[in-house]
Amino acid sequence: MDFSTFKPGQLACVTTLDAPVAVSAGAGSGKTFTLTQRIAWALMEGSAKDGGRYLNSIDEVLAITFTDKAAGEIKARVKSVLRAEGMAPEALKVDAAWISTIHGMCSRILHSHAVQLGLDPSFGVIDEAQAERLMDEAVEEALSGTNEFVEPCGTDALFKEFKARANDGFDASSVESMVRMLVRCAVASPQGFSCYAAQPPTRSAGTLLRGLVDTIQELHDLTLAQKSGKTRDAWLQNAEAFLEDAEAAFAKGDIEASTLIDLFEKCPHPSAAFGAKEFKERAKEAQGVCVALVAEARHLIAMPLLDELMALAGRAYEGYCRRKRAIGMMDNDDLLIETARALEREDIAREFADKFKLVMVDEFQDTDQLQVDMITRLSGPGACRLCTVGDAQQSIYRFRGADISVYRRRLDAVKASNPSGMITLPDNFRSHADVLKFVDCIFGQPQVFGDEFMSLAASRKEPVKVPFKGSRRIDVLLTTHPSRGGVNSAAARRIEAARIARRFAELREIGHRPSDMAVLLGRMVNAGDYAEALRTEGFACVIAGGSVFASAPETKIMLRLAQVIANPRATSSLFELLASDMFALSADDFIELSTKIDERSHAPRRRDLYEGFVELERSIASGAQVSPHLAHAVRVVRSLAARAGRVPVARIMEDAVRDSGWLARLDAQGAEGLSIAGNVMKAIRIVGAIENDNAYGPSKTAQAFEDRLALSKEAPGALSAKGGDFVRIMTVHASKGLEFPIVAVAEMERGKMRGGSGLACEVIEGNAYLSLLPDKSVAGREGLWKPKKAPEGYEALPTYIDGASPSDVEDAPDPLTRACAMNAYAEQQEAEERRRLLYVALTRAKEALVFAMTTTSRASGFTSGADFGVYDDVRSALCGVEDFAAGDTLIEFGGSAPALVSRIDATEADIVDYLGESALYELMPNAQIDGCVEGGAATSDCSEESLATSFAIPDLDACCRGSLAEAPWRSSRVDVTSYSAIAQGEEHVAGKGDACAESGFARDEDDAFWDAL
Repeated sequence: MDFSTFKPGQLACVTTLDAPVAVSAGAGSGKTFTLTQRIAWALMEGSAKDGGRYLNSIDEVLAITFTDKAAGEIKARVKSVLRAEGMAPEALKVDAAWISTIHGMCSRILHSHAVQLGLDPSFGVIDEAQAERLMDEAVEEALSGTNEFVEPCGTDALFKEFKARANDGFDASSVESMVRMLVRCAVASPQGFSCYAAQPPTRSAGTLLRGLVDTIQELHDLTLAQKSGKTRDAWLQNAEAFLEDAEAAFAKGDIEASTLIDLFEKCPHPSAAFGAKEFKERAKEAQGVCVALVAEARHLIAMPLLDELMALAGRAYEGYCRRKRAIGMMDNDDLLIETARALEREDIAREFADKFKLVMVDEFQDTDQLQVDMITRLSGPGACRLCTVGDAQQSIYRFRGADISVYRRRLDAVKASNPSGMITLPDNFRSHADVLKFVDCIFGQPQVFGDEFMSLAASRKEPVKVPFKGSRRIDVLLTTHPSRGGVNSAAARRIEAARIARRFAELREIGHRPSDMAVLLGRMVNAGDYAEALRTEGFACVIAGGSVFASAPETKIMLRLAQVIANPRATSSLFELLASDMFALSADDFIELSTKIDERSHAPRRRDLYEGFVELERSIASGAQVSPHLAHAVRVVRSLAARAGRVPVARIMEDAVRDSGWLARLDAQGAEGLSIAGNVMKAIRIVGAIENDNAYGPSKTAQAFEDRLALSKEAPGALSAKGGDFVRIMTVHASKGLEFPIVAVAEMERGKMRGGSGLACEVIEGNAYLSLLPDKSVAGREGLWKPKKAPEGYEALPTYIDGASPSDVEDAPDPLTRACAMNAYAEQQEAEERRRLLYVALTRAKEALVFAMTTTSRASGFTSGADFGVYDDVRSALCGVEDFAAGDTLIEFGGSAPALVSRIDATEADIVDYLGESALYELMPNAQIDGCVEGGAATSDCSEESLATSFAIPDLDACCRGSLAEAPWRSSRVDVTSYSAIAQGEEHVAGKGDACAESGFARDEDDAFWDAL
């Protein structure tokens, strides 16, 4: 093996085989190459200390990757290297090697030892949709069982306090959602339902009320000495009434929670609106005390509710586990947990103790303690054979259970046992030096990554295929909007998208291709705005990553197709299918289908849509004339019904989308059409998988497909778009491991934290901590329950300025302190992960970056509003202690040319400039612009040319000749769904042309099918 081109870190990693190694691999540092070479070198002569081979066979390698794609890439590269080194026999073994995801490894271990472990050797692994369905059943069983008979000491109070179910989508404070959260957390833990830490004790209701009485009594006595006035006298009267009621309650005995609620409502807020300076200071202190007492009382009220909730969730958890056992299946969490338990058995542990001489884990920063413990057992004494590769700066999967502290503990362990095994790969072979300097400028700040930051050195040597042609490589675009009045946040967001699109258009003008460009988003909820802005500038674009498959219009069309195959008389589904882009029937066609002539009165009567198909088929056969669209739809839809039950649903769907001409039309639309076709074909594959995995007929298949779309988070489908010249839009998470010449980054503001009621759950070092706040019992009440903050400087709640530590949460003496510590810990973790997410986004760029922010402006201080989260990190990196200046500013950051920072404080004129007058009337209906006619501007092209867009219909009888009949396609009306609306005009009904805004881009999965077309 030629080591002459290796960097020092790469060489150390590849050649250190017999000692623990922890590799910190920066973005673009060639870690896949390094891991591949390490495996290959260990199989070659000279790799062992005695001059022989360190490994006898690749069977002695265990390599864990984050994705199946990464595992496949490593296998392919290892095979290539081994063949090049003349080791063809070893290369043939690679496909069967232990190179996989950790779930793949677990499945292999459990299947090979199923009998020993008491498992069904043929056990399967349920997918996300199946797991969600079982979860639904278990939660529903628990909820229904509780509601059928409510015992006085049962869960009656819980359902009085919280809504039972989230009927209108996700509702975090519903009992159903909270139970689901608790079950999911328990399922993911090796401790099961025992993972929940015990709640700390809280003070009694009587103790809290006595503290409040003492505070109000002291303030009452001080008030008597203040000058009489309307405000002072009113407060004094209310305070005396409260004190009298409170003493009466004490006289009756123990204070119940309901009594506490009522008395807190009667208690007046301490007032600092009157009196001398010293009195006002004491009143503010009393306000802080009252805020703390109210917060503590809320937790006291919730304590018995949490017990009821845990009991309910426990039943749901048992129901979920029971259902998995009944069908002989496991979920992904079971794979990890059962394998960890298996490796604790002496016989299995002995088998694997020396099985692997080379153990490597990629993306180690995204693991958790359970996975690390499992891998450690397979890595020899003291994990001496373990090589971990990761980057703390790229840990972005906390929401999946990844724990960055696990990575840090591993570094500490290697540093203590083998200091020479601490290896860094700081050379970046991807990005231009200016991009890396900009990254350094932001993340090298002490308050960002600080001492942990690994600066990357620009090290690419290969010539760039398309050199950057612009004068600057870094653009920072800031768009602000006022908190009230003027341009709203939606308009500002669309302006931001338009500014990115304009910058891309400038780069296109100087010679850069759209395929060089990508937009990376922190969240996908506004992806459509960015797609629309790019199309306005003439770009083709596709959404290539993010969980948007189920919501794509074309996916919904495929669901309707499956439902019609299952039941052609499902009128609603049939109507939506016929009105979609697949058939695009006109209003006249629908009237023809759904109208019959009464034989006696000869008056028109309404008929079922499918009945219309049956009658029209006979009429057409007899020579009746109907529109080409309708005649074609009749043939295709009747074919669906005729084949249902005899031919697999997936095959019928595939034939239908082809015979309808939809795929041919999508092919003619270029990249965006291919992205839609990708989702269409993915839908067919999913239906095919459902049929293959289950003995389902058409009806159950359609229902299972609908369930999967409702429950799972699927990424967009993909077809091959070879040479496709389009801009990609994806989440930052989806971009991990990818690179693009020009990258725009947006939507990076911090996520929303917990609201004022409901359940909070935080998993820290394997233990789950809970905090519950009540809802209905205190909602809308007056007095102290009316939300108020303590005056600045007088807060009495526990505070954690630098964030809370795990011990702060674990050792909290009461529920209020624990809740405050949990919230501080979660905020700190979220802020750190958001920074890492930005780091990943920026380091995807090879040549140039556009970073966009939208903020709410302020009248004073940092008027840009960019002084929070990662936006503040960028501001401080470029402006120090100053704010972003209005307009365009060139700012040095250490690169070869300064960054252009452009701030727009958005006005109505900016909406017109970037989005057009029609957008102004859409976003701000009351706006007035000189020169506009009454009624506003037209929002679509209504010309005959626009309306007569060609809609190709395949000639099925002459398909071998490839002839196509054409009919005009009027697309001006969309989403028409009522019979009366159809009858009002002759416009064609079509699906939204925006479909490609939520589709996927190219992969070669369906090339054979696509080429066959």
